[in-house]
Amino acid sequence: MLVVAEIRRTGGVSEGVIATLIDAGFDGQLGRVTSKDFFIPLGNAANLVLLSEDEIEAAALALV
Repeated sequence: MLVVAEIRRTGGVSEGVIATLIDAGFDGQLGRVTSKDFFIPLGNAANLVLLSEDEIEAAALALV
């Protein structure tokens, strides 16, 4: 399972999702990909820290 969150890595909802899966006994492959650990800027600068489709694809392929 790949958890994808377009928010910052630390303190994001993806941490809770991963913890809940593990607590529930999930024993399959597990991965997580998020945006960078920064406050998200406005405009074109957002592209420097937001999660990209290429990063999602790379994370999914790493689980295979």
